[in-house]
Amino acid sequence: MVPGDRAAPGLRGGPDRPRPRQQHLPRTGAPHRPARGRAGAAGPSRPLARPARDHRHGGGGGRPRPGHTARPAAARPYEALRTHRPFRRPAHRPRHRPAHRPPHRMTGYSTAADANARFRQLVGSGTRAVPVVFDLPTRAGLDSDAPAARGLVGRRGVAVDSIDDMRVLFGGLRLDRVVPSLAVDAPAAPLLVLYQLVAEEHGAPAQRLAGAVRGDVFKEFLARGPGVFPLRPSLRLAMNVFAYCQAELPRWQCLSVCGHHLAGTGADPALEVAFTVAGGIEYLRAAVTAGLDVRTVVPRLTLCLVGGTTGRENRAKLRATRRVWTRTANERFGSGRTAPRLYVRTPRDGLATLACTEDIEAGATALVDRIERLGGTLTVLEHGLAGQLLGRPHGDRPATPRPHPPHQDSLDLQARQTERLAKLRAWRVQPAVDEALLRLRKAAQGDDNVLYPMREALAARATVGEVCDALRSTWGTGPRAT
Repeated sequence: MVPGDRAAPGLRGGPDRPRPRQQHLPRTGAPHRPARGRAGAAGPSRPLARPARDHRHGGGGGRPRPGHTARPAAARPYEALRTHRPFRRPAHRPRHRPAHRPPHRMTGYSTAADANARFRQLVGSGTRAVPVVFDLPTRAGLDSDAPAARGLVGRRGVAVDSIDDMRVLFGGLRLDRVVPSLAVDAPAAPLLVLYQLVAEEHGAPAQRLAGAVRGDVFKEFLARGPGVFPLRPSLRLAMNVFAYCQAELPRWQCLSVCGHHLAGTGADPALEVAFTVAGGIEYLRAAVTAGLDVRTVVPRLTLCLVGGTTGRENRAKLRATRRVWTRTANERFGSGRTAPRLYVRTPRDGLATLACTEDIEAGATALVDRIERLGGTLTVLEHGLAGQLLGRPHGDRPATPRPHPPHQDSLDLQARQTERLAKLRAWRVQPAVDEALLRLRKAAQGDDNVLYPMREALAARATVGEVCDALRSTWGTGPRAT
């Protein structure tokens, strides 16, 4: 269009169709500010009114949902529905479920340096949980240079012989911000103390350290045969670990019943739940004998169950375990006992698995009552009745790891670990180590807590095998179970 020409009639912007004035509407919830400097301008207007929020009905306004009954929160606490019989609510609030956690697996890392690299990768990706699986000699309380460890060093986990290996394993990590899980049996005590010593070297106070020990005294005799120590000294060592953690490491989970190992041998859910609950009850009985308060033991006890093939089986097993535990614990130690932690998949719905839960509960309750009539898990294992209850002979394995064909990688790692141990023994102050091990033997012969002299020996650079040998010389080795 030539400048100065008028637009054709009917076109946008022409004289027959003037352009409308643009109106600026106030945003929702913001006060409208009138233009200034105009004659007759309106006064300040009120903000747009919003409907009152009703927090009792999901936070939104308007009428409540059909069929919804409004009750005060105090009259229907969620914890009361979750932690008391008949346990027909999920373990977590439906709107506040925990985030998905990756499975705790750490296999194939035979050296402490390789495992440390994996830990750094996990922590760098935002993970706080650090699962630690030790090799077969470490779990048996043997040093890597022991003759019985030939061909087994670095198998199924990482080899840790002394404080030097533990320094390499957790080097460069903020130990007050990670949560390690130590998968170990009887040598849990020296490895836990080694971790505390390394954390103190990093400047992390013991009160801020958190983690768990995934070790069970009864699992060794039920699923793996005789343990490193006899049964009663092993149970005493577990109570010493609990008392030590209660005083020195208040944020550690130091007791666990690993019933999932029975499921790996072919046990059905009722049998798995029964032996798991019976093992936990035996821990409480040992705590009472040691003069400990049951109310302080239960929050640190973890019952580990295997995940089922379906979600329905997981939810049924969880509810059945909590019901059987509450009934048995209340009968043995009085009412008001809370349920321990359950290491199992989180249930997600309500009453969909009630019938299956009743089936598992009935079978597990009958078996728990039978175990208690026989005197408890400790008596059953000492008299060789576990195989009869399990329906098959059990515990015919040797106390030392089963011999495997030596692998070249394991032999190479054993040679390197043997060299490290030789250097450690050459540079340490041997009289200080001998005196600390002597105090450890005296504590094992008496009723004192063995973890305090054990800490002195490990700080003097005694090895895990030497500490376990000092206890074996006093307590003996695990007997053959039948």
